Amino acid sequence: MTLSGRFIQRVVLPVTCAVETLTNPRNGTPATSLPTVVQFGDLLRSRNGENVPPAVIGKLWVNRDDQVRLVGELKFCGTADLQRPIMLADLPGEMSDPKELCNILGQAFNWMTMHKVLFGFFSSYNWTIFLRIAMGKDGKPCLYYTDTIPHSDVTSSNKTISVRTAFFYLVHLTGGPNAVWRIPQKDVDKYAGEYVSRNLDKVGKVQQPYSQSAMLDGEFR
Repeated sequence: MTLSGRFIQRVVLPVTCAVETLTNPRNGTPATSLPTVVQFGDLLRSRNGENVPPAVIGKLWVNRDDQVRLVGELKFCGTADLQRPIMLADLPGEMSDPKELCNILGQAFNWMTMHKVLFGFFSSYNWTIFLRIAMGKDGKPCLYYTDTIPHSDVTSSNKTISVRTAFFYLVHLTGGPNAVWRIPQKDVDKYAGEYVSRNLDKVGKVQQPYSQSAMLDGEFR
């Protein structure tokens, strides 16, 4: 099984099943803040036929229209060490060195700008981080990233979150009919050059009614 196939089987499928359950009228009042259909697939080749790192593309059906609203990149844990680059980038002041992290996240950033989406993720399967594109306070484009989330994390406390639950929340965040998920056309060119990585804490406010789910909680292997 490919890395993208394994990720889709262990992470994406439980999330899509949860979405289908919550949006099915047979199960009660359907959740209107979720897409009616969620489809994910892997993209292993670029348009010109050259090999590229595996990407996971998420199409969400909203208002009877399917749109790519989420993209992510997968790399084997043996070739992508997330812990060290993030540690170096998070050092205070002039000691901060985001170069290594920028190199690792470069392809994921390119996928996001190519599809004009604000949210994405990067995963080595053992570790996953979620990404958001935004303008920083200094007016420079930034790629915000969460803390690394291990595959063994569970949602048993307010200070941890499972990859599945975070992934589900990202679908919820980008899948509503009024969701803000696209990079404005006027800003696309601003992200063509270098970017700055800054930390975004993975711990956030509890989102109801999606804070707990037996289908999403727990580690995956």
